[in-house]
Amino acid sequence: MVKFDNVKVYKSRGNSETISIGGNANDDIRYQNPSSSTPSCKILSVVKDGTGNFSTEKQASANIDWTDPSAVSVITDSLSIDKDTIYIATKISSSWSSSVDANSDISSYSYALGSTPGNDDIITWTNNNKKKYVSVSTSILNVGQQYFFSVKATNGEGLESTSTISDGFMYIDPNLITNIETTNNAYQLSVYPNPFTDNINVSYKLNVNANVYLKLMDVTGRIIYSSSPQNQNTGIHSLEINAATNLAPGIYLLEMNIGGESNVYRLMKE
Repeated sequence: MVKFDNVKVYKSRGNSETISIGGNANDDIRYQNPSSSTPSCKILSVVKDGTGNFSTEKQASANIDWTDPSAVSVITDSLSIDKDTIYIATKISSSWSSSVDANSDISSYSYALGSTPGNDDIITWTNNNKKKYVSVSTSILNVGQQYFFSVKATNGEGLESTSTISDGFMYIDPNLITNIETTNNAYQLSVYPNPFTDNINVSYKLNVNANVYLKLMDVTGRIIYSSSPQNQNTGIHSLEINAATNLAPGIYLLEMNIGGESNVYRLMKE
């Protein structure tokens, strides 16, 4: 009885050979890298001359990864806590969590900035190497415009994850936010402080008897506070809105309806 150990079977080929890769039973290579440091397999090759003599064996490791890396799970519009409003137009920042790729690891991250979610019309897709944060000097932000960061990862084989999009931030020029003082034929209105941190004080003087109510909304129109309509006499009236305590920083809208006529005023929460 003859026993053999470590038997190798070679497939005949020409000067080049196409090797099929995939999870099907008839593919030549059917496994991905078990880790980024361990190749999927080794490809061995020998050459036979005209008299039947074989050359020494040559081999090369094959790194195989056909799976996209995971998408970034968390992205913030700052270097730490997520911000919905920024007040400096010359610097924007974002940071994000790690992507994962078990087969070939993460080779780089890319980011973009758009005026709509997922767009890159402000900053086109930019390679950020392996850094999971970016701070960019810019002069292209418009007051009141919302902007969105997008981030995607690339693995060692060049495959990209789906992009993850931030919830957006808005640039507000603090010089344009002041206490509201306005007068028309029906009333005089004062709203302060603006910007506010907790309570909002609304004071108004009616020049005529009128039905009055007001609403505090976010920029999407979601009502945060509303007063019941009241028929009020001429004179001075005041109201304190304390629903602002738990609001996130950003822009809010105060709608004042007096005698069926509505006016909307912009407030900022610091």
